[in-house]
Amino acid sequence: MDSSSFMGALSATNSAAEYYYFASGNNNNNNNNNNSSSAQAATNENKSLRGGGRADDGEAGENHRAGGNEIQEENLYAARKTREEEEERLSPENREQNVWLEDALSVVKKHAFHMKRAIEENNLRDSLKNASAMLGELRTRQLSPKRYYDLWHNIAFELEFLREFFVNKEEKHGRSAMELYELVQHAGNVLPRLYLLVCVGCVYVESREGKAKDVLRDLVEMAKGCQHPVHGLFLRAYLAQTVKGRGLLPDTGNELEKSGGGTVEDSIEFTLSNFTEMNKLWVRMERFNRQQQQQQQQSGSGGGSGTATPGGAAGGGTGGGEGEGHGNNSEAYGSGSGHGYEQHQQFATSRGIIDSTQLERDRREKERLELRDIVGKNLTVLSQLEGVDIETYSENVLPRVLEQIVNCRDDVAQPYLMIALAQAFPSEYHLATCDDFLSAVCSLKPTVQMSAIFTSLSERLSLYLDEPDLSEEEKTTRRAEFDEKNCVKIFLNRAQEIANENREMSALEIVQIYSSIADFALRQYPNDVNKMNEVLLGVAKAFDAHNVTSEDETRLSMSPQRYIRDQRAVSALVKLLAIPLETFTVDVALSLHAFPKALKLLNPETAGRDCALAIVRGVLKSEKPLSDVKTVETLFKFIAPLLRDSDNKSYEMTDLNTESPMKGSGDLLDALSLREERRGKTRGNINNKKSSDGDEGHEETAQFAEEQMDVAKLLHKIHCPNDWDSQLHLLKLAKVTLFSGGEKRMRFTLPALCYSSMRFAKELLSERELEERKQHPPAKMNDEDAAAAGKLMEEDKPKRTLEELEIFEKHLQTTLKKTLQITHQSAERFSEIPGCAERGLVAWSEAGMFADSAKLSDISYEFFERAFETFDEKLSSDSRAQNRGLTYLIGALQTCVHLEEENRDALVHHCATFANRLLRRADQCAAAANCAHLFWSLKSTAIRDSEGVKKCLNKALKIANQAARALGVSPGESLGLYAHVLNKHLYFFEIETCKAVDVETVQHLLDAIREMIQSGSSEHGGTAAWRDAEAYFGKIKLDIKNKRKIQNETTGGSSVGENAERSIGGDESSRSSSSGSSQFASERYRRLNL
Repeated sequence: MDSSSFMGALSATNSAAEYYYFASGNNNNNNNNNNSSSAQAATNENKSLRGGGRADDGEAGENHRAGGNEIQEENLYAARKTREEEEERLSPENREQNVWLEDALSVVKKHAFHMKRAIEENNLRDSLKNASAMLGELRTRQLSPKRYYDLWHNIAFELEFLREFFVNKEEKHGRSAMELYELVQHAGNVLPRLYLLVCVGCVYVESREGKAKDVLRDLVEMAKGCQHPVHGLFLRAYLAQTVKGRGLLPDTGNELEKSGGGTVEDSIEFTLSNFTEMNKLWVRMERFNRQQQQQQQQSGSGGGSGTATPGGAAGGGTGGGEGEGHGNNSEAYGSGSGHGYEQHQQFATSRGIIDSTQLERDRREKERLELRDIVGKNLTVLSQLEGVDIETYSENVLPRVLEQIVNCRDDVAQPYLMIALAQAFPSEYHLATCDDFLSAVCSLKPTVQMSAIFTSLSERLSLYLDEPDLSEEEKTTRRAEFDEKNCVKIFLNRAQEIANENREMSALEIVQIYSSIADFALRQYPNDVNKMNEVLLGVAKAFDAHNVTSEDETRLSMSPQRYIRDQRAVSALVKLLAIPLETFTVDVALSLHAFPKALKLLNPETAGRDCALAIVRGVLKSEKPLSDVKTVETLFKFIAPLLRDSDNKSYEMTDLNTESPMKGSGDLLDALSLREERRGKTRGNINNKKSSDGDEGHEETAQFAEEQMDVAKLLHKIHCPNDWDSQLHLLKLAKVTLFSGGEKRMRFTLPALCYSSMRFAKELLSERELEERKQHPPAKMNDEDAAAAGKLMEEDKPKRTLEELEIFEKHLQTTLKKTLQITHQSAERFSEIPGCAERGLVAWSEAGMFADSAKLSDISYEFFERAFETFDEKLSSDSRAQNRGLTYLIGALQTCVHLEEENRDALVHHCATFANRLLRRADQCAAAANCAHLFWSLKSTAIRDSEGVKKCLNKALKIANQAARALGVSPGESLGLYAHVLNKHLYFFEIETCKAVDVETVQHLLDAIREMIQSGSSEHGGTAAWRDAEAYFGKIKLDIKNKRKIQNETTGGSSVGENAERSIGGDESSRSSSSGSSQFASERYRRLNL
C-alpha cells in the first residue's frame, strides 16, 4: 500500500456518517465530565491546592527505566528523606491529590467496564466511545506526575483489551486496520484521539496492511498535537513503549525489514524524533511551571481565564475549569483559579516555612526530575537496535543526540542526558567516540555538573577492559586499543579546555573533574606515576587559567594570594592530593613535581591542616614503612600544620647531629641523670610560662585528638631495621619535630615516640642474640632456638671474625645507648605535661623493665628512679591515681632480675614506704600484700626471701584487722580485704621452697573468715559489697577443693609458682586453670579444714 492511499479518506461516506455518533457522543460525555469536575472543584474550593503533590522516583518511572538508571541510586536515600519531610509539611495537599486520583480512577473503571462489555458484544462504536471517555481522564491538570503516572498506567492496561479487539477483525468488528486508523481520528478531543491512533497504529503495522516506516512517521508527527509537557511526555512514552514492546521497529534481519516495512535508519529516525520532542517537552516543563506559578500569583482568589498554548485555540474556564482548543491539532489549557496557591502559601507560612514561593518552585522542579527516565528510555531503545553498530552510532546517532542535548541549554536535562547516553551504549562505542563525546561536554552550560559526566564516561570505558569472561588474547587486544586511544590524555585536554573557556565554572567543579580523571587513570594505570603527575599538573594549570581578574577570584572563591577559599573545593582538593599517597609509596608520591604546585592552591593557615591530615592518613593506609630519611624529612614539612602552630619556630636540622654527652657505658647513667639541671630548666619553664603552642588551658576537641593520634600512628611507620644509623636518625628527627609541637600535641605523640624507640632497642637486642647463637649454637635447641637458627640459615651470612664481632658489639652498644637516650628524653618531657603524670609513670616503668631485660642495670635503675619521682611529686594529690601507679610499679619491678642488689633493695623499700602512705586502708592492705611479690621472683633464685614475704603478708593482715575495727570501713569491704589477704597467702602456700606461709596460718584465716560470714550474714548480707566478698571467698574455697582432688601429678620438679608468672592485680583464685597444682600443693591443701 502506497503512502497516498495510506493517508487518504474513506471512500464510503456512509461509514463516516454511521460513526459520527462516536465522535459527538464522546465530546458530550467529556463536556459533562469537565462540568462535574469544575463543580466539584468549586465545591471544595477551600481545600483546593492547585498543582500539588509529590512524586516518587521509584514509582514515577517504574516501567520506563533508561539505561542510565543506575546513576540515581546513590542519591536515592537523601532525596527520599527530603521528600518525606516535605510530604509531612504538605500533607493536606497530598490528601487532596489522593482524592482526585481516586475520583479519576473510578471514572476510568466505569468506562473500562462499559468498553469491555461492548467488546464482548462486538460493538465497535460503543467500545470506541467508552475508550475515548476513559482516555479523557488523562486531560486532567490537577494531578502531580506521581498520581498522573498511576492514572496513566491503569489506562494503558485497559487499552490492551481494546488493542486485542482491533486485532481480531474477522471475528469481532470486521473492519480493516486502515479503516480503524481513519475512524479513530474522529475523536472529539486531541489527547484521546492520539492515544487511540497509537493503539490502532500498532495494529496497523502488525497486520502488515501498512508499512512500519510510514505509520511510525505519521504517529510521531501526529503526537506533536499535544504540547502540554506532562500530557505530551506520557503520550510519547506510551508510543515508545508500545512500539518497542510489540517489536514494531525495523531492524537489521528482522521480519519488518525483510517485508519492506523499513530499515534500521527508519527506526533511528523515529526514535530520535521522539527523543527530540520529548526532550523539548521536558525542558518546556520548567517554563510552563514558571508561567503557571506567575498566573496563580496574579489571579489571586478570583476566577481564571483560559489561555491557549502555542498552536492551539484559546479556551475558557471558570474556577478550576480547563479549556481546550483544537486549532492545528494542538491542546490548550486555561489558567484556573489561584485560590489554591494562596491557601498553599498561607499554609506554608503558618508552618514556619520562610519562603513559600521557593518551596513551590522546588516542588515543581522535583516533579520535573521525576519524569527524566521517560525521556532517557529512548536512548536505551536506540542502543538495543542490532543495526546500530559503531559506525552508525558515530556518524548518525551520536551527532544528533549531542546536538539536541547541547541546544536544549537546560541545567537539569544536559547532565542527565549525557550520563544516560554514556550508560546506554556499550563501552566500545564510547572508546571510539571519546573525543567527540567530551567535546560536546565542553559546549554545555557552565553551570552544569560536568564532573558527574566525566565520572560516568570513565566508568563505562573501564568496563571495556574489566569485562568478565574475556580470554587473554581479547584482553591483550583491548588493552592495545585502549592504550592507542590514550583516553586519559583526551580527558585531560578536554578538562583543560573546559577550565579555560567556561569562565563561570566553580572551583569545586574544576577539582571534581580532575578527581574523576585521577580515579580513572589509577584504575587503568595503577603503577604509572606520570599519569597522576599530569592530573595534579592539570589542576594547577586550570586555576592558573582562571586567575586573571578579580571577578574570577570572587567566582572561584579564591583569595588575592590565589588560595581556594571554598571549603567544599578545599576538601575535594585535599582528597585528590591524598590519592597518590594511598596508591604509591610515600617517597614516590611526595617526589611528584606537580604535588607542590597543587598544594600551593591551599592556604596553609586554614586548609593546610586538612591537607596534612589527608597526607598522614594516606601514608597510614600504605603497607610500606617509612625507611628513607629524606622522605621522612619531606613528609614532616608537608604535615607541619599538624606538628606545630604557625607561630612556632621551625626546628633546625642541625639539632639532629648533636653528639650525645655519653662517651661510655660508665658515663651513661650520668648522662641521663642530670636531674638538678633538668629540674631547673624543664620544670621551671613549664611552671613559669605558657606552653609553646600558646593555648594554655586549651581543651582538646575530639577532632584535634583524632588528628594527633593519627600523627602518633605515623611514628610507628618509621622503621628501618637493616640500617641502624638511618633508624636512629629518623628517631632523632621525630624527637626534634615533636618537641616543637607544644604540650597539647606532645600528650598524644610522645608516648608513640617512646615506645618506637624501645621497639628499635629490642630489635638491637634481637640482633645480638642471633649473633650469639651463630657464634655459639646450642647443642640442644628448643622450638624458639630452632626458629632462630632457621632464620640465620635463610640470611646465609658468614660467621663474623673476632675483630668484626668487636666492631659489631661496639656499634650496637653505641646505638642502643643513643636510642635509650631518646626514650629517656621522651618519657621525661611527657611526664612533665600537666595531666600526663600517670601515663608518664607507666612509660618510665616500661623503659625500666626493658633496660633490665637488656641487662643494663644502671639505666634500668635510672628509669625506675624517675618513675618513683613522678609518683611522689605528681600523684600526691590523687589517691586513686596513686593506688593504680603503685600497683603498676610493683608489677614492673617484680619482673626485673638484673638490678644490683643495693639498687633493687632501695626500690623495694620505696614501694613499701609508698604503700604505707596511701590514703585508704583498703589500698594500703592491697599494696602491702602486693609487695610480697617483690621478695620472691619467679625468674631468679637469687631473689627469694621467705622472711620478706612473711613480713609483707603480716603487714597486710594487720592493716585488714585495723580496717575491720575502723568506723569508715563497711563490713562487706572488710570481708573483701580478708579474702584478698587469704588469696595472697595461698599463692605462696603452693610454693614448696617458700616457708613464709604454713598450714596453721592459712587455716587461721579460713576460720576467721568463716566465722565472720556466719556472724554477719544476717545483718549485712543484703549489701552489694558483702555479696561480692562472700562470692570471692566461695571461689577460693572451690579452688581449694579442686586442688585437693588432684593426686600424683607433678610439674617437672618445680612448683606452680615457679612455672607461671601471675599478674598482681588479677584474680588469682583461678590458678588451677592456668597451670595446675603440684603434688606438694595438693597434699598441703588436703590438710586444710574447709
